[in-house]
Amino acid sequence: MSRFISLQIFTVSRLALAVLFFCLIVFMNPTYAVLIAAIIIALASELTDIYDGHFARKYSLVSTFGKYLDPYIDSLSRLTIYFSLALSGYAPIWLPIAMSYRDISVAYLRIYARESDIVVSARMSGKIKAIVQGVGIFVILFGILFSPGETIIYYIKYGVSFIVLAVTLWSLIDYFTGIRRTIREAGDVPGTR
Repeated sequence: MSRFISLQIFTVSRLALAVLFFCLIVFMNPTYAVLIAAIIIALASELTDIYDGHFARKYSLVSTFGKYLDPYIDSLSRLTIYFSLALSGYAPIWLPIAMSYRDISVAYLRIYARESDIVVSARMSGKIKAIVQGVGIFVILFGILFSPGETIIYYIKYGVSFIVLAVTLWSLIDYFTGIRRTIREAGDVPGTR
């Protein structure tokens, strides 16, 4: 099997891990063993996100396909994990809904920019958003695992959720303003000519 195909399988494995996480969190009792397994699966998922780009650059496997596949799988896997946390009561349902709106909006903003022959690369706000969302998963899981009571879990649940929400919305606004500015400079925004 070629290195290119192996890299794409490595990237897609993140989604398989997220589905496994979903099954553990939603369908099993939150025992210590289940929560430890969920933490290990979430860690493996986050590591594939970190290393797939590294391997693509190291082995000169960067491709247009990979540039689209990676953020697509990132969105699906993190949304799967956050929806599973919400369905189990560990995160508010509005959080993965807001994350979905952000990811869909950014995808369509990039499509619009592409139609204007403008390529929009990943922005720093998107990378920060990914880090905050990834860390949020672990704070919630470790909070559940080691919390001495429901009150602490409540504060962790909502504290983390509001931080993740704020960074997610900031990333959406940053993409929107950045793409709008770039398109305006190219002279393709209706009403700006």
